[in-house]
Amino acid sequence: MKGDCGLGNSDGGLAGGAKRTKENETLFLRPPEVARKLNVSTKTVLRLLYEGKLKGYRIRKTWRVHKASLDEFLRKLLSAVGDDEASNEN
Repeated sequence: MKGDCGLGNSDGGLAGGAKRTKENETLFLRPPEVARKLNVSTKTVLRLLYEGKLKGYRIRKTWRVHKASLDEFLRKLLSAVGDDEASNEN
């Protein structure tokens, strides 16, 4: 196509199946992107995925994590930390 840089596809998504919202925000994240957001290693993210603690989708040999799944994981993690702090205060 004229003017196509080859990074996207015709339905508005990105190469590799990642989709973007209207605000140009990625809906699905790769493990290294999740690791950067959580400030942990990619290996830790993969362990969380394999253990089922973080919901993700395996597509052939690669994992994808929906942004909503990451948000839910963080809510549960913060809730657990808040509960631990409250029990330590008593």
